[in-house]
Amino acid sequence: MSGRWALIALLLAPAAILPLLVPLYDSEDPTLLGFPFYFWFQLALIPLAVVLTVIAYYLAKSSDRAERQATSQGTPGTQGTTQGTQR
Repeated sequence: MSGRWALIALLLAPAAILPLLVPLYDSEDPTLLGFPFYFWFQLALIPLAVVLTVIAYYLAKSSDRAERQATSQGTPGTQGTTQGTQR
């Protein structure tokens, strides 16, 4: 796993792990606009997860594109050819 893919995994981890750590946010105080911490923390996780997922998506997209370009440039003369027997 390259360093970029490790970064992508690290960006996606909070969206999956934080909601599972219920003791972290299992309280009523502090409140925000009358909502207990338990509810507004979970609601705050949604935009955080969206932002981190978008960043991870663009990193993965650019990493995949770079890997495909490196692969296609690493084997010259194979673009546009078909495998199999030629008659």
